Amino acid sequence: MRGIRGNTYLDGEVLATYPRDEVRGALLTRTVRLSEHPKLTFQVAADPDRTWRLEVMAGNKTVLGKLITGAPGNDRQWQTIVVPLDEFAGKQTVVRLFQRVLLVPPANTGNAYWRDLKLE
Repeated sequence: MRGIRGNTYLDGEVLATYPRDEVRGALLTRTVRLSEHPKLTFQVAADPDRTWRLEVMAGNKTVLGKLITGAPGNDRQWQTIVVPLDEFAGKQTVVRLFQRVLLVPPANTGNAYWRDLKLE
């Protein structure tokens, strides 16, 4: 059921997520063997006037934390996120992407939108 805030769905090349459990958040995870010069690149967005918190973990280390806020208006504004993972080069690593909505200021939380995920 795409297009409903608070739901998880795939719309073409865009994954929309919202946590079933707001305490735990939504999680995308993959175990990979990283290259010698690894980096994770993807684009994220939020609905206008909505907010969520992005957290990226490699292994058990948080490598990025960022508030994703939708601008006023009607359109989503995409942000490109680049996460260098050189510390984990050549290693088998669990990469986790979290969407957090609990205790995120301002209180108007909403879906996370993800596209073009690339692990090099």
